[in-house]
Amino acid sequence: MLHKTLKSATAPTLRQSIFNLIMGQGVVYLVSIGQITYLTSIFSPGSYGVLAFGQTLAALSMVWTSYAVNNTGVAAITAATTLGCRTRILWQHLAAQVLLLGAAWLVLALSLLFSPLRNDWPIYAIVGVSMLGQVLWPGWVMTALEQFRIVSLITTCTRILSFVALAVVVHDNSQIFAASLCLFLPSLIPIPVGIAVLFLSGKLSWQRPTMAGGMAILKRDFGLAASNWLMFFCSAFPIFFAKFILSPAGFGLYAFADRFRALAATFIGLIAMVLYSRFCKHLADERELPRFGRLALTGILVVSIAITTAIIAGADIIVDILGSAAFQAGTTPLRILALTIPIAAFNYYVGYFIIATYRLVRQQVAGLAVSIAIGMVVMYLVPVQSALGIASIVLAFECLRATISVLTLQYYQLNLFSLTPPSVSRPEPLVKDKM
Repeated sequence: MLHKTLKSATAPTLRQSIFNLIMGQGVVYLVSIGQITYLTSIFSPGSYGVLAFGQTLAALSMVWTSYAVNNTGVAAITAATTLGCRTRILWQHLAAQVLLLGAAWLVLALSLLFSPLRNDWPIYAIVGVSMLGQVLWPGWVMTALEQFRIVSLITTCTRILSFVALAVVVHDNSQIFAASLCLFLPSLIPIPVGIAVLFLSGKLSWQRPTMAGGMAILKRDFGLAASNWLMFFCSAFPIFFAKFILSPAGFGLYAFADRFRALAATFIGLIAMVLYSRFCKHLADERELPRFGRLALTGILVVSIAITTAIIAGADIIVDILGSAAFQAGTTPLRILALTIPIAAFNYYVGYFIIATYRLVRQQVAGLAVSIAIGMVVMYLVPVQSALGIASIVLAFECLRATISVLTLQYYQLNLFSLTPPSVSRPEPLVKDKM
């Protein structure tokens, strides 16, 4: 079935898009794995944990400032037929993201002043500077315009530069600040390159962002953004929990294992976004929707199961090769976290295709809130003092989210593949092209 789907009339572009993504992101992840290997060979688990928590903060800020760009922004750019429409959409979303960035900087500043994070404030201050790159990098626009090759090239070069700087500058456990500079500041490099590509290719023109436009985006997309935030928080808040209850070395072990889960989940999320951008082009063609539904879910699950199998089978080898002797205790948490990857893939599909298509945002937000509340109660009642225990909680979280998704689909009589069942009328696209 997957083979037949890829043979469709629109498949050559889709195959090429996914191939470019996999090739480009494949290099990015190889470089990321190289960074993990180098960091664990230089730093102790405690020092590595500080850098890993900085990467978690960077990921959190990305989800926060992205708002609902990967949903409504991609859909709007994809549907826009004129330069004026694309320009207006981009600058409105950028204004909204800048407002969110200001809020993120305020929260980070307060955290560095009044929480235990102040002990490592220089590292986390560098993370704060890198947040600017997450907001101003127009990768989501280029993805919506299917410029996957350019996006992959820019991100690959940035990661390679970061790794080279890390290898040249950092040589012992005391250089943790230098390591943070090499890890986080290169995120600023793609900003001028991406903007220049869009301007020079005629895909974008200048328009002064306005606070009113940004506030309109914040108000309109709050439901989807809240859903995205809660989806990230479901999988990320255990690492925040671990940061404050585990010893520095114990947290470093958990962060080492969780880094591989995060890389795999991000990769699968990017594939889902590519499929969703293609899906948005065919909302008006009822015949294409079942085809894209089957392709999306089957493709995402095949990739995620392959990744999970490789990690579980080779966990000992992964830890031996990529971690020093101090990280050997991270093998079992790594295997447990690998089990969450296919479940997270299913949740990505539901989030992008089902929730966005039928606008069941409130229902998903409610479901995610329930799962987080249950998880917090479990953490309070069951003392967790090891990386293995927290990894088990992450697995339980993903299972709970998938269960709630299935119950939501059954309640609304929605079909996973067919996306337009007779019993439910398909809503209008989330973003309309108005001129």
